[in-house]
Amino acid sequence: MSDISLTPLDPLSKPMGFKFVSLGELSDEQKQVLKDTVAQGTTDTQLTYFLNVALSQDLDPFKKEVWCILYNGKLTIQTGRDGLLKIAKRDPTFDRIQSAEVREGDDFRMDAITGQIEHRLTTKRGAILGAWAMITRKDGVKLTKYVTFSEYYDGSSPVWKEYPTPLICKCAESVLCKQFANVTGIVAEETIRRDGVVIDSSPTAQAQQSSLKDDLVRQIEACTTLEEFAKLRDTIAGSVGKLFGPEKDAVYAAAKAKKAELESLDPSTRPNMSGKVVNHQDGDPTNSEVSNLEIVDGPPPAPAEPPQSLRSMFTKPVEAMPDDEFATWLESIKAQETAQGVDDVLKAASEKPLSEPQRAQLAEAAEAAKEALQPKKSAKKKAA
Repeated sequence: MSDISLTPLDPLSKPMGFKFVSLGELSDEQKQVLKDTVAQGTTDTQLTYFLNVALSQDLDPFKKEVWCILYNGKLTIQTGRDGLLKIAKRDPTFDRIQSAEVREGDDFRMDAITGQIEHRLTTKRGAILGAWAMITRKDGVKLTKYVTFSEYYDGSSPVWKEYPTPLICKCAESVLCKQFANVTGIVAEETIRRDGVVIDSSPTAQAQQSSLKDDLVRQIEACTTLEEFAKLRDTIAGSVGKLFGPEKDAVYAAAKAKKAELESLDPSTRPNMSGKVVNHQDGDPTNSEVSNLEIVDGPPPAPAEPPQSLRSMFTKPVEAMPDDEFATWLESIKAQETAQGVDDVLKAASEKPLSEPQRAQLAEAAEAAKEALQPKKSAKKKAA
């Protein structure tokens, strides 16, 4: 039996099959540069993790191809569309990527099953509804993704207000490249809000959805007075629209239960209607205009049911929403493809500061959007 010469294993690469970056490999100056630029506020452990995730995707933090941000103490590693495109292009089957925004008036069709896209521009193009992106492989196979404008538009960002078209296209490309290259551990800059909520369906996004839900529920349950609960109103209304499914339901349930609990402990919040009833002067119980109501002596009415809608829990009459932001909500309602989607957007919009005319206009837009969807359903049934 011949002797086999064993060479020492490289402790940085061989045992686990990948290169590991140690902070000991960096000079103090290099570490400080990273902590002053792309890894602000990180500990040495967090910085080490960040560098190794960046290395795994061959992204250079010194070239600002990748960076990390702390949200409530949690590390989020980000890259932009260019970083994800760089990763996608390493796939030997990658050929090219295309994208375009979709506007009102466009002739746009996308098969949700096959991903086939038909998009023709018209002379009467209106507000942005969304954007599509397409990766074509060298074998001719096309992979597509469509994103809606209302999900990604950030009305508080001057950049979004000034450059909505390229940004929504970058969102579509980022999501598609991330899925095409199966990138994990890194999120796209374009798909993350300022509060750290990621707008995609990756495991990272789902974890942040759960984290946001838990944080909101903790804030709600920590309230000990109606005054504290009222201060949370805007936070809940602004954040709950970023949640979906069970997470959203959990926040609604916690808010409803807490409000009922606090009201039961504070009788001063209930008006003294003992011996009083509300008389509808025209005899129509559905007419609740102030001029039609009169408080008169009579037996006390039956206790009212607790409020069922989020609006009754968190919203009170305030000043009107700015016109540009209100227009975005209207367009979002029109862009929905299902009645449930229309209802969800209407509910989220109703939680914002709105004047009564704006509320009426939103309701009318929602009804019109639902009616417009009916022919589409009929047409699909006939086609089937």
